Amino acid sequence: MEYKDEPRELDLMQYWVVILKRKWVLITFASVIVILTGIFSFTTTPIYRASTTILIEESSSKMLSIEDEFGYTRQVSDMRFFNTQLHFLQSLALAERVAEKMKLLSRTEFKGESKKSILGDIKYFVTLRWVFSGNDSEEEKTNNISRSSPYSGIAGSIVNNLDVSPIRDTNLVGVNFTSPYPAFTAELVNTLADEFISFSYETRAEYTRRASDILTTTISNLRDELDVINRELQQYGSEKDLPVLSNTNNPAITTYQAYNAAYTQAELEMVDAQTKYNSLRDATPETLPTDLANPIIQGLQADYTQYRREYEELLENYEEGHPKMRQPKTRLDFAQRQLREEWEKAVEAAKANYESARDKAYSLKRLRNEQGDKVAEMGSDVSQIAILQSQVDSITTKIEQYVKMRDEARVTATLEGMRSSNISVVQKAEIPKMPISPQKQKNLILALMIGLFGGVGLCFFLEYLDNSVKTPDDIEKISGLPSLGMIPYLPPEGISKKKKYGYFSKYADHYSYGDENPGNEEILEQVKEIELVNYLFPRFFISEDYRTVRTSILLSYAKSPPKSIVLSSAVPSEGKTTTASNLAVAFAQLSEKVLIVDSDLRKPRLHKIFKVKNIGGLSGYLAGKATLTDSIKMTAIDNIWILPSGPIPPNPSELLNSERMKELMEKMREGFDMVLFDTPPVLAAIDAVVLSSMVESVLLVLHSGKTTNKAFAKAVDDLHKVKANIMGVVLNEVRMNQMDTYYYKGYHGKYAGY
Repeated sequence: MEYKDEPRELDLMQYWVVILKRKWVLITFASVIVILTGIFSFTTTPIYRASTTILIEESSSKMLSIEDEFGYTRQVSDMRFFNTQLHFLQSLALAERVAEKMKLLSRTEFKGESKKSILGDIKYFVTLRWVFSGNDSEEEKTNNISRSSPYSGIAGSIVNNLDVSPIRDTNLVGVNFTSPYPAFTAELVNTLADEFISFSYETRAEYTRRASDILTTTISNLRDELDVINRELQQYGSEKDLPVLSNTNNPAITTYQAYNAAYTQAELEMVDAQTKYNSLRDATPETLPTDLANPIIQGLQADYTQYRREYEELLENYEEGHPKMRQPKTRLDFAQRQLREEWEKAVEAAKANYESARDKAYSLKRLRNEQGDKVAEMGSDVSQIAILQSQVDSITTKIEQYVKMRDEARVTATLEGMRSSNISVVQKAEIPKMPISPQKQKNLILALMIGLFGGVGLCFFLEYLDNSVKTPDDIEKISGLPSLGMIPYLPPEGISKKKKYGYFSKYADHYSYGDENPGNEEILEQVKEIELVNYLFPRFFISEDYRTVRTSILLSYAKSPPKSIVLSSAVPSEGKTTTASNLAVAFAQLSEKVLIVDSDLRKPRLHKIFKVKNIGGLSGYLAGKATLTDSIKMTAIDNIWILPSGPIPPNPSELLNSERMKELMEKMREGFDMVLFDTPPVLAAIDAVVLSSMVESVLLVLHSGKTTNKAFAKAVDDLHKVKANIMGVVLNEVRMNQMDTYYYKGYHGKYAGY
């Protein structure tokens, strides 16, 4: 018979039995989870979070038109500008400004006196940084030395504990910072918001200052040129005694004036292009303005900032040569290379634009000068005066425009002290009163839930791994055989008073211990050996279990019970000898003549239990060296005789399978009411299989929780091959826990009818 797992019907009671059976696994697992969580929650450093809200909006003021003139805009109408600001809020550059502003190098929060976190210690230990802390690579040391700012390390720590979250469908941004210090947390996040606003305006002010410087120089040059032309115009008019007039009716002069106006406009465009080119040329890829009107560079800047932050975070836990650093390093280098390439393209484009504007201005200047020469060749004094007057008008117009632009730039620079910006703080951070972690109550409740569910899962997992026969249901499902009874486990130290009211109290109370000594604890303490317990302590509840097995055997056949029974097991040490001796006593108590045969010719033990000499015996009789009368011994127990094994023969299976053994079977059945054979385990020797074919019935004894399903199925299959009549199974040494109570109380009604 091959054992197969069969699908089981849903039985909630069975699930409950499994949990009760392994309740200590559940309790232990849940307790460990709760205790570890409690240790973590009550010893870890509390973490506080402070939050501020920043408004980033599009300015409606157009007062500073220089921004339009030079291609600078305060706010990009789409989301690119907004996203760029979000990334800059989390940049190391801004964090360094905050660290320097707050002088964090001298603050206790960053000088080693800060509170230590168990989580940080665990992280330090798991990442093995304690092993490599003294062996920093030369490259890493060089990088640390070459850092441009002493606040770089602190800036990385600030960025790691910073969280920037835009509020959906608004221009509001939430900025959160966490640390173990509540007052410091609020101070830092407020300083961060202030520095972000300052940097935003300083970036714009820098451009306006550069433009103002260029315009001042240009205006000065134009005024010098205007003075020269005015002096020339006055001198020429005095010499010719002519008024300073313009002749607009002269086509040559009109053309000259048109060229001069075009040249003036081209010169303005050249200054504009030159300003843009100088701004880009003097910058670097890492220090490009965050709101540069170039969407490609804005996107690459945002990516580079994010990758750099991720790389810095990993660098805290791994060395630069670590395999996990390769991909982030490659990604960071690629983003930096792309940003540099786009910056170089932008510089080249600005340069080309500037050179084009310059060439255009030079060309118009040349055309204007050539036209001026043509007017001069006309020999007309009026025309000459008109030319000079036209130059004066042109230069005056340019000076007026440049002065206006410079004044606007100066107004913008003045607003720096007023902190005028389209970025503002909506709500300042307040000092947090309660930590955000650890949340002790929540952690403990969650740990208890995880512990309970995990413990239940572990119970069923261990139950799944346990492939032993444990219950009567297992016996029936594996073999189809009935369970004729269950014998509880008797501890080696016996049953003390404490045990009576603990381990066995729920079973012992179902039975009495005799009228003359009911429930006497002294008697209980004497029960240390289970062999012949049915004879020595007939009122003991385990004795009652053996009598229950006897009743099941007598009721297992409709006509008459079997007179010869082989008791065997699947594997050694399952209690078949003990069961055979106690069943012999149980049948003898019915005033029947019982013969118990020790047919285990390999490891005999019955003669020790019944205290008889192992002389002659079964092997002596089968070998023809002893008579049956001399071999069968009377025991000290009424109605019980024993045929011991005799000397251990070299060929036990051949003796048991002999014709003399078959003849002996007939003689024993004729002379006794019940003959019980104690045999070796089925899977250990063939002796039990041989005898099973000669007797009326076979009774298997299984050790609960020890015999595996496959071993039991193999033993049953071997017996079925010789057409043995297996009446049922006795489940021995059952651990009487909650699971067994369920079966113990019910197996009499369920299985006793076989």
